[in-house]
Amino acid sequence: MMNIIKEQANDFLERTNDYNWQYNDYMGKVNSKLYDFRKDRYKIEFIEFLMHSFKKKGEKHEKKCKDTLTCNESKFYRQILFLLTEELEEIKKSTDEDPFFKSDKSEINDKLDEILAQFQTLKNGQEIIYEDLSKELNAMKEYFFLDRKTWSQLFIGKLTTMVYSGVITQTVSKEIVKMIEEGYTTLIS
Repeated sequence: MMNIIKEQANDFLERTNDYNWQYNDYMGKVNSKLYDFRKDRYKIEFIEFLMHSFKKKGEKHEKKCKDTLTCNESKFYRQILFLLTEELEEIKKSTDEDPFFKSDKSEINDKLDEILAQFQTLKNGQEIIYEDLSKELNAMKEYFFLDRKTWSQLFIGKLTTMVYSGVITQTVSKEIVKMIEEGYTTLIS
């Protein structure tokens, strides 16, 4: 199932592609669209998708542009990215939700991959246990749409289930929690 916010962002980009390099007018349309979302995390996801899209378009344009400093299209991409970044920071500052941001997702994904790499030695002779651990940790990467508290509760639940079913020991479970907490002391508490 396609992410609804991504789908709405794609629709928005298609409907508003007549920006004529007027970044202030375009931001008015963005702000108007943001009122459609009740939750800050949806607004954040929407803006991040727009930023990603404009960054790609800007990079593509720069490759063929002869003068990126005076070109209206180049200026539009610089300005719109700046204004979207400002809007994003403002929403993040005022949000009472505790969502995962793009950088958080990336860092936690790296941590989960690091955990799997450290337990790669389990794979020799114990493929089933390693595969189960790998499957569960990789599944956690799909749940970043949850807020931090719910995600951490699910993570602890998965660890508990793996200990109970004999996939990992309690010692291994504690090591995994310790590794995750190294960068995110408030994530699991």
